[in-house]
Amino acid sequence: MKKRKNDDEAEVRRLSCQDLYRKEKSIQNAVMKYLRSQEGWWVKISDRFVAGIPDIIGCLNGRFFSIELKRPRGERPTALQMHNMELINKAGGRAVWVKSLQEVKDYVKRWKILVGNKIK
Repeated sequence: MKKRKNDDEAEVRRLSCQDLYRKEKSIQNAVMKYLRSQEGWWVKISDRFVAGIPDIIGCLNGRFFSIELKRPRGERPTALQMHNMELINKAGGRAVWVKSLQEVKDYVKRWKILVGNKIK
């Protein structure tokens, strides 16, 4: 049976999505490895049943922090994610969205200054 052009295009899209997922997963793993090397408590949230929850939450010197990870290729938080980050910030926590490990490092550095911790 001969494959149709649409079948080939669908396969390319499927493989591209898998590659993006792997890249996002590898960023998540690198971020968690880094955060675990820092002071505080950090956990990756994987609740697929509650929409809008940040990917990573943490506590540093009694302050609540959350991180929403996005793929580097132009992905942005949903309206619900932005709303929840706004609520976290209004409640006195800190919520951000990032696209790279370097952005996480930059935020953690600022957060440590905010809560009075030494910077590693």
